[in-house]
Amino acid sequence: MPHSLTTLASDLDGTLLPSAENDTHKSDLVTVKSLIERHSLNLLYVTGRSPQLLEEAISQGGLPRPTMAVCDVGSTLLEPDGGVGFNPVDSYEHTLSRIVGDFSADSVRSLCKELPGIRPQEQHKQAPFKVSFYCEGHELPVRAQLISERLAEWRAPWRVVASRDPETNTGLLDLLPTGVSKAFALSWWCQQQSLSLTSVAFAGDSGNDLAALTCGCRAIVVGNADPQTREAVISATPPDQHYIATRTATSGVLEGLQHWLAD
Repeated sequence: MPHSLTTLASDLDGTLLPSAENDTHKSDLVTVKSLIERHSLNLLYVTGRSPQLLEEAISQGGLPRPTMAVCDVGSTLLEPDGGVGFNPVDSYEHTLSRIVGDFSADSVRSLCKELPGIRPQEQHKQAPFKVSFYCEGHELPVRAQLISERLAEWRAPWRVVASRDPETNTGLLDLLPTGVSKAFALSWWCQQQSLSLTSVAFAGDSGNDLAALTCGCRAIVVGNADPQTREAVISATPPDQHYIATRTATSGVLEGLQHWLAD
């Protein structure tokens, strides 16, 4: 594995974003910023948040402005607009358009709107290539299967990503173009930049980070990661391709970054 790190890519919630009440997280974020500047690293945010909620996280969490941002679980790629905002990357949108063909987000929404037990998420949680529903947490597998069957019936090139809100236990159902994920977006960006995935450290904590943690990057699993994700990374990647941090969130990202920079 090459030892030259070019990029830190990170999930936000539960990972790089400091906890409001945790002063250690805040001070460790300052150190992360310093290391990024000292080593001239690209910084990518790879999050399930919408662009609007990304802006809130940057502002409220004191996060540095990134080189690029992946939002909506991999279905939106943003580049800085030269000021304090972001613009969608047109070439990435064209890539996703080719995947979905005639099955737009509106078409998929119409296919699924009459299915029982699901309800649309708020408008700001929808995106041109992401259709999101809620369901009862205990019904999540059943509702995800029902949607998958409907998509297969219509041969729609979309898939379901099912997860739970850890605070409310609400079921979250995100419909994305087939093959699209945080890992897909990260790999696409690396190809555009002529960068190897092995030169990227990716930090995450939950199931929707798993594809990116195991796609060939140098994984950083923060100390508060759910046990299933941690064990899946350990099983799916060689020992020299993952680092299991002992510290949580921001502090775990710092721990992992220091490990890979020293490698």
